[in-house]
Amino acid sequence: FQHDNRLTISGGRSWSHVGLQYVGSLEGTHSASSSSLQRSAGLTVTQSIRGVSLFETFQATSVSAATGTAQQRQFSLGASRAMLGGAAAYQFTRSASNGGGGGVGDGIAQTFSYRRAVGRKLDAQLSQTFQSSNDNGAPSTLAQTTVSLVRRLSSVLSLQVSGEVFRQTGLGAGHGSGIQASIVGPFGFGAHPTTGRANPNLPAVVRGVVT
Repeated sequence: FQHDNRLTISGGRSWSHVGLQYVGSLEGTHSASSSSLQRSAGLTVTQSIRGVSLFETFQATSVSAATGTAQQRQFSLGASRAMLGGAAAYQFTRSASNGGGGGVGDGIAQTFSYRRAVGRKLDAQLSQTFQSSNDNGAPSTLAQTTVSLVRRLSSVLSLQVSGEVFRQTGLGAGHGSGIQASIVGPFGFGAHPTTGRANPNLPAVVRGVVT
């Protein structure tokens, strides 16, 4: 038998140009052979200053068990604003972790993106990501460029096509490219298929099943 206990506390507060959100949780698992306790906390602050949207987020998680304790911490900050008829954004993330077996790691990621509407039903986005990490003394870097196009077929259905190229050094070094296409729309989740038209003007019936 296994017994689980969970406790979550969350909330937030907003003022004219500042917002605050927080969450904290405890999760304990007990069985005849093992037990563990996971603690998680997160805090996000948002600001709006002269057309620039800012956010800062701090997250921390730790898991304690008979074999030891593992911890992970992450800090992110970002900014976005309207520019040249679209929206430009920047995000910086720093993370650190250590495991009960002595493993340690840290990493830094930076992402630049620009999104703009092209016509009435097409959106285009260009993003550039740079990552560097060090896991147990093994450094690696990753540079990735992604271009995405989103075509709105209706108010609830859209077609998304994206292509990317990347280059990685260090652990798992290599380079490559890829392309993806997906349809985003209302799907039902469950054991039975879902059929219907969320919008009677849709050109086709959307069917979906998840098992």
